[in-house]
Amino acid sequence: MRRGTLMRKPMLGKGLLSLLIVLGALPAAAAGLQWGAQGGVNLARVAYGIPGILDPGDVEDRFLTGARGGVVLSLASAGCSPITVETGLSLERRGGETALPVRTEFSTESTLMVAATYRMTCLTVPVAAKARLGSGAVRPYAKAGGEVVFPLSAELEDRLSPGNRVIDIKDDVKTLNFGLLGALGVEFPLASVTGTAEVSYHHGIGDFRDVSGADADAQLRHRVVGFALGVLF
Repeated sequence: MRRGTLMRKPMLGKGLLSLLIVLGALPAAAAGLQWGAQGGVNLARVAYGIPGILDPGDVEDRFLTGARGGVVLSLASAGCSPITVETGLSLERRGGETALPVRTEFSTESTLMVAATYRMTCLTVPVAAKARLGSGAVRPYAKAGGEVVFPLSAELEDRLSPGNRVIDIKDDVKTLNFGLLGALGVEFPLASVTGTAEVSYHHGIGDFRDVSGADADAQLRHRVVGFALGVLF
């Protein structure tokens, strides 16, 4: 059952307002602040399964390529600790294709067919601990933390229906959902700024849909590999 759009908009608005208040307070609380920009591509997929009926391993999840980009805030702790806290805002495309075992009337064996393509535009807010390694001009780093994901738009292309019907499912996804993230990267001098190159993995927690009835048994979770280049000022 779909939830009313009018009920969902205030919830999203309050969440974004709270986020902006927190981000606005960070510079005053931080001992040192760097900001920058980052952009790149996502290889996104959807982990699909139905507990007790269909294992995620029985479904072939195929990557969907999309863009990502946003701003980064790096908050240094007091002293000379190599550990910093990094947050920011990122606008990105997520989703993926799911291929299910389908048996046709002309065959006694099941074959994998692309059943659905999910496309979502999301605003993500990562919060991660960042550890820089070494003290040279070129410094590798590792990050680990979590993220909040705000879906801005969502659609489903039903590949098994005539004409590959596209359905707007914005009202069937949660106002926000959560995930874990990890990343490896490197910082390097770039003219008068610091350049960054990074690969990251984002692991969605829980079903990102907000549905009831027969469809509620299925579990759909984000799985994203991201590649990004950026600068820190």
